[in-house]
Formats: sequence, structure tokens, C-alpha cells
Amino acid sequence: MIKFKMPTLTIGMILSIVVALVFSLLTGIIISRLLNHLRERTYLAVAKVMTESPDFEHNLQKVTQYIVPSSRSEYPIWVFDPHGNIRFTNRTEPPSEILMAHFHEMSDAPKNTYNEIILSLNPFTTRYVLVNPADSDLIVGFRDDRKGPIVRLSVIVVTAVFISCFFVYLASIAAMIFYLKRKSLMIDKTLMEIEKGNLSARVPLSKFDRSSGLIPIFNQMADKLQVVGEKLRTYEQERLLVLQEIAHDLRTPLTSLTGASETLMYSQNLPPVSQRNLLNVISGESLYLSKLIEDLFFLAEIQARRGPTTETINLADLVNIEIQKLQATSSHLPTIHVQTKNYAGALLKIDSVLAKRLISNLLENALNAKARTINIEVAEKKRLLLLKVWNDGQLPSEEQIRQYGQKKKSRTFTADGFKGSLGLGSVIVRSIVESHQGHLRLRTTTSPEGFEVSVAFRLS
Repeated sequence: MIKFKMPTLTIGMILSIVVALVFSLLTGIIISRLLNHLRERTYLAVAKVMTESPDFEHNLQKVTQYIVPSSRSEYPIWVFDPHGNIRFTNRTEPPSEILMAHFHEMSDAPKNTYNEIILSLNPFTTRYVLVNPADSDLIVGFRDDRKGPIVRLSVIVVTAVFISCFFVYLASIAAMIFYLKRKSLMIDKTLMEIEKGNLSARVPLSKFDRSSGLIPIFNQMADKLQVVGEKLRTYEQERLLVLQEIAHDLRTPLTSLTGASETLMYSQNLPPVSQRNLLNVISGESLYLSKLIEDLFFLAEIQARRGPTTETINLADLVNIEIQKLQATSSHLPTIHVQTKNYAGALLKIDSVLAKRLISNLLENALNAKARTINIEVAEKKRLLLLKVWNDGQLPSEEQIRQYGQKKKSRTFTADGFKGSLGLGSVIVRSIVESHQGHLRLRTTTSPEGFEVSVAFRLS
């Protein structure tokens, strides 16, 4: 059974989007941390400059001119002594309670490094920073109201992620369309080759094709079509061969009938013995034609009965019925043994008319081999129903075994008229077995010496 999986293109598209998301998020985190580190360094530089000398106005000018760009010169800055008194500020308003609270918490440890003293609150709200340079007792505090850089960075990251995912999706769709278009052209080309009669034509496989499953499924279908096509060719060849043989078989008895009847009609002085022989020829040829027409009608009926059936039979019971019919019509029969010890009574889905003819033809073939003993076995094995017919009669040659199921010439005449088979018995057996998806096996045995025909049907 063929199992369908998620297309590889879809998996690749999802993985591409996930990778793009992870990469964008990691990039955003790294850039954000680098920006925060840069701002911390800037805060430390501002604090150092602001505490270089007691002239805080001059220090502020240096900060504005050399360290902080002009757009950032409006930072509110406060310079505190270790006791929390404001020594300098560029704003008239006092610092907020939040800043003072953090300042009082750290006033007992004025020598901490800047990494320990810099306090960053939510970056999307007002941020207060306290910096205590390592070479100064003063603490510089300022408020950072700039939300723009972080917000812009967030917008850029989100936009980059969206654009990356969108283009990855478009690229995946374009690749899928290109792949399907290219493969559809290859499939069309292969179909044209198959239509021309090249049943071995296949679509070339790539590594991606093997993982996607599309082309392998098409090639599997083509393999099945090739098998069916070869079977049809073989069947057509065999059908033509049978028709040729039948045409020859029809001409031969008709010629004999015409010759015998004309001889009787125009030769009035024939002795009684010659007349009786000619009448035997006419009778034998008439019987031959009658059986030939009957078998041809039955072969046509087999074709009409092909297909699933709801009829079920007990094969062992049917074998016994056919043996009883044979015993009722002839008193000179070989010994027939029926073995069913490995048969549990499983019912076989098969047309009863065809099953009866199958059994009777197998028995007739054994009788024609002049068997003294016929062994019939009905058995079940691994969900298979087996019918084996063995006889100890004349062994067929390898050529005859190879041609089993094909039309053979078999015409014999004696003083009593037509004897022998029409050569259609094995053809009928093979047709019945194949019409029910069965398997036919032929073999010779050495201990005891004989010939066995085995038929296997799959139980439903």
C-alpha cells in the first residue's frame, strides 16, 4: 500500500520560516544587548566627565560637545554627593522618588562599579540611571526618556522577520510551481511515449523526487500498466494461435466429412467393410466437431464470467460430486483417492460452473494419460486453498509441460471412430485459474512416479 506523506516543499517552507524567525530574534537580542552595552559605556563616560572637576557647568559643556551628540544634550542630569545632596543639575525639577529610592539604597556603597550601580528599568518606559565612577565619590544620575531607538529597533526586527518569512514563502511557492511545471512536462513526455507503445518509458528520478513521492507513484502506475500491457499482448498472441489451430482443426474434419460423404454417394460398389469405415469416419468427425464447438462456447463463457463473484463453494464436496458423475458414466475407471485431512472446510469464492469444469477437465487429463491411480488432495495453507491432482499414467515431456494451457493437436481414429482429446482441456483449465487470479503449477514426481497438477486460489 502506498502511504502519502506531507510534501517536502511544505516541510522546507515551514523550516525556512522557523529558521528565519529564530535568526531574526537572535539578531534582535544581540543588537539590543550591544546597544545597551554601548549606552552603559556612554553613561559611564558622562559620569566621569561630570566629576572631573568642581566646575560642573564646564563639565556639562564637555559632555555636550564631545561625548553625547547634540540631540542628546537635553538629558536631565543630577550630580549628588554621598549624602544625597544635589551638587549640580541642568533641570529645575528635582529627581523622582524612584531615582531617590534607588539612590538611598546605594548610598551606603558608593564605591561599587558602574555595572552594579547602573539601574535599568523597563526600556519602553522612562529609565533612570545612577553612575558612581570608580575614581569619584560623587554619583551622577540622569533620566533617559528616549524610547525611540529601542522602539525603532523592535519595529525593524519585526519588519525584517515578516519580510523574511514572506519572501521565503514566495520563494517556496515559486520553487514548487517550477518543480511541478517541470515534472508535468516530463510526465506528458512519458505519457506520449507510452501511448506510442513504449511501455518501458519512465520519468527520471532525482533525490528530491524519491523524497516527495510524486514521481515514484507515477512510475509505479506505469510499471503496473506495463505488466498489464504485456499480459494483454501475450493473451492476444495466444488467442491468435488458438484461432489458427481451431481454423486448422475445422478444415481437417470438414475435409474428411466431405470426402467420406462423396465417396459413399458416388461409389455404389463399395464393399460393406469400406462403407462401415467411412461411416465411422463421418461419425468420429461429427463427434469431434460437436466437442470442439462445445469447448469453444465454454471458453467464451469463461470470458463472460470473469470478474468478482459472490458465489461460494466447498471445493471438497464439489470434487466428490464430479467423481460420482464420472463413475456413473463409465465402469472402467482407475482407482481415485480423495484426501482432505488438511482442509478445514473454507469456502472458496468461485463460479460453480467454472469450478465443476475445472475439476472434470483435470480428471479427464489424468484419464487420457492412462492412469491406474488418481490422487486428489484438497488442502488449506497460509490463506491459500490448494487442489492437487496426481496420476501415475504416462508422463508428459518437458515440452508438453511447458506448453500446458496452449492449444495442441490430439486426434486419433480407430475402428470405433474418433478417440483422444481436442487439445482444449488444458486451455480451459488455465483460463479458469487465471480468471480467478489463481496459480497453476505442474511437476513430475519420482516417489511415487507420476505427474501432478496443482491449483492454488487465495481465500478472501
